[in-house]
Amino acid sequence: MRLVLIAALVLGFTGTALAATAPPPAMVPFATYDRPYFVRNDFEPGASRSYTVIRTWSAFQGAFGVGVTMNGPKATIEPSTFRSKMLLVAIERGPLCSFVSAKVARDVRGLRVEYGLRCPAASSASFAVPLILAVERSGSAVSFVENGRTVHVVAGAR
Repeated sequence: MRLVLIAALVLGFTGTALAATAPPPAMVPFATYDRPYFVRNDFEPGASRSYTVIRTWSAFQGAFGVGVTMNGPKATIEPSTFRSKMLLVAIERGPLCSFVSAKVARDVRGLRVEYGLRCPAASSASFAVPLILAVERSGSAVSFVENGRTVHVVAGAR
């Protein structure tokens, strides 16, 4: 019994020491893109939510289209964007929801995309609302944290 208690104490202190030596999360600068982009109907059509990391222009074109309106915003994501950036994307399908207070941080496990999601009561209309964040290229895993809860993890690039 004594040996078990000693082992538990040593392991407990070791875990605490490792946690204490890990650097705190560092905030990562990002750009947010919303309009004029829309989610293509053929991008994961059966999913109520989608989470992805887009690293190429062709992958972006497979997921998004550009809605053109008179005097509306112009498209700002170009093929050259993907030379130095990648896109972190969350898509909510259903009522017209809104993403709020997005931030991106890097810790020992990779990137964390944290945001709030606000959805009204259900209605007969259905939308696909994207959160598109551009960050510097990385091979890290990406965790999507919605309203304080991890909802999806995309493994790091190989």
